[in-house]
Amino acid sequence: MKKYRIAQVGSFDVENYGDLLFADVFEKQIKKNIEVEEILLFSPNHCKMPFNEKKQVYSVVELEKIYKTIGFDAIVVGGGDLVQMTKFKVNSDHWETDGNIYNELYMWFLPFFVSAKYNIPLIWNALGVPETFYND
Repeated sequence: MKKYRIAQVGSFDVENYGDLLFADVFEKQIKKNIEVEEILLFSPNHCKMPFNEKKQVYSVVELEKIYKTIGFDAIVVGGGDLVQMTKFKVNSDHWETDGNIYNELYMWFLPFFVSAKYNIPLIWNALGVPETFYND
């Protein structure tokens, strides 16, 4: 039976239990239906997951590079109000980068382009859109 490698994109780099639980809930539920080889977590910032130092979180800007190295069978984007165009400041001691700007756009826009470029299934999982998109 095929084992699947999945890229999961969400807010796994911030100290917010709701966002962090998305990784665990998704993993438990998907494993009920398919054989999973690996689920790689992606967020705007490369770090160890808050409250679970065993889990590595990769920067979503590394998504294409990692896909080209090991491949994914699907990209899942989900959890909370990710579909927005905003950047905001976040203070975090566990990020491996010096910046403190959180770029929500990267979390849905970059996976969309990697998915389209390499014909990888893109799955939207419980996404929210917190603000109105204007067409000016």
